[in-house]
This record gives sequence, C-alpha cells and structure tokens, in this order.
Amino acid sequence: MGGWRRDFSLYSIPGLRKMIEPAAELHGGTGSESGYAKRRNSHLNRTRTTMRLLKVVGLLATFALICSACSDSGRTGLAGGGETLRVDEAPLVYVSLGPSGNFFPSPTTGMIFLYADMLEERFGVEVDHRNHTIGGDDAEALLERMRTNDRLRQDLADAHVVTLMFPIDHWVLALQTNSGYQGIDPASCGGDDNQQCLRDASLIDRQHVDDILEELTLQCPPNEVLIRIADTYMIHTRDQAAAGSLEVVIPYWRDAQEYIEEAATDLGIPVAHVFDALMGPDGLDDPQEKGLMLDDQEHPNEAGARLMADLVDGLGYDLAG
Repeated sequence: MGGWRRDFSLYSIPGLRKMIEPAAELHGGTGSESGYAKRRNSHLNRTRTTMRLLKVVGLLATFALICSACSDSGRTGLAGGGETLRVDEAPLVYVSLGPSGNFFPSPTTGMIFLYADMLEERFGVEVDHRNHTIGGDDAEALLERMRTNDRLRQDLADAHVVTLMFPIDHWVLALQTNSGYQGIDPASCGGDDNQQCLRDASLIDRQHVDDILEELTLQCPPNEVLIRIADTYMIHTRDQAAAGSLEVVIPYWRDAQEYIEEAATDLGIPVAHVFDALMGPDGLDDPQEKGLMLDDQEHPNEAGARLMADLVDGLGYDLAG
C-alpha cells in the first residue's frame, strides 16, 4: 500500500505555505508599540496564530483521509483497509494452493472448482483460475516453489484471491506408525508413551505453517489480496479407529488445526473449519458414515467438497484490516 511519501512536505500542499510561515513567526510587536497597543497586538497575533494552526490541522486531517482513500495498492481492482474485495476489471485471478483434498473428486466438483464458480457468481466477472494444487504435495516443496518458481510467483503477483490448504505429508509416517500400519511397531514412534513421532510431526507442522504464511503474505499482502485458508480433516479415520489409535492422534491433529487458525488470525486471514465439519466436535466422527468422504479415506466426495467450498465462501470477502 502507499501512504505518506518520503519526500512529503507541508509546503507541497497548495495554500499551506501562506498559513504556516506567518504562524511560525510568533510575532512580538514592531518595537515602536507600547502599553495597551502592544498587549492588544500580541493577543491578536496569538489568536491569529492559533486559528492558522487549527486550519492547518484541519487541512492535514482532510489530506490524510484523501491520501488513504486514494492510496494505490499496486493491484487493479483491489481495495484496502479491511474493505470488501472489489474487482473493477475482469478477469478475477484466483490462485489455489495445496494437496489433492482441494480438487477431489473431479475437475468440476472439487472444492477449488466449486469455489471458483462461487467467485464468478459473487463478483459477476470471468474468473481466471490458476490452479497450483498438487496431489500429495510436500510442504517444503510448496514453499520452495513459492520462492523460486517464476510462473507461480507471477500468478501470486496477479492474484485477487488465494486459497490454501496446508500439505500434510510430514504427518503420514507418524499416523501410520501410531496405528501399526502394515505391521509397523507403534513403539517405534518413540517416547515413554509411544507418541514422540506425533509430537515431532506437530512441531514440523507449525514450522511449515509459519514459513508458508510468511512467504504467502510477503507476496500477497492480505489487505490487498483475499486469502482464505481451509484447515484439514483427518485421513484414514476408519483404519485408525479400528487400530485404537484415533483417540490418541486426534488431540495432536486438533492442536495443529488450532495453530493454523492462531497463525492466520494474527495476519487477519480467516480459516474455514473443515476439520470440525467433517470430524465433529470431538474429532471422532466418521466422514464416510456422514456421506462426506470417498472410500479411499483420504479425499472428499462431491458432498464433502461442496461443504468445504461453502465453508470457504462463508468466510466472506473482506480483506484484512
């Protein structure tokens, strides 16, 4: 955003020079006056000085408001200061980031595609959806692409709207170990309680969240670009429930989703509560039983994707303040 120019001077505002210079002189009389006339002139001079300064303050306040309203964000059609996103010129550029939970079950019914339709309906303009989601995306790889991939960086520079679901690749081995997947010994998770691998995954997750949000907001200031985040549902809930490990894992997973919201909220970015919607208040619901998950236990079906898109849409279209 713009703001006060570094070379800004009160004298650059037409009319202020004539008001400031006399006010700054602080008259003390001509030396030829005395008594009542001198006191009268001194009083009049102080009064004039005060009135001029008040006028200066009023003009400066007005000028500040005008500058704030007219400040250039550098992105056509974007409003700042917590206002509702405005797109004055088509197309609306929408960039989506994250793993395959974004685009299942199909190129027309996945969450990001449904949300693109919602954007088009909401703003009444063509949406240029630049999809950078990747199945099985790796958090470190996503961060590296954000920093070095010219195409992605240009798309982020053009973006009016960005959606993000954080990759969960760093969780998979910990979840598999804790549940004894394919004969893995749960004790190999480590720690006196066999939960060290979950704690490690949680710490790694927090670092990924911090790093990705830092890079994203550096390229897409949230007071200029509409950023929306969807937190993450648990995968393989039936397998983990059958293994008796789901109740162990859920507190760590919920803590990770709460950290996403905490970090995003600090930046003025709202988060769609996908985890709560699919997993229920205690995190132990079966999304498949609720008709929201495919049989692979990893991806939403059409109803689940629709629910997720509705949650993101429900966050509204106000930029960060």
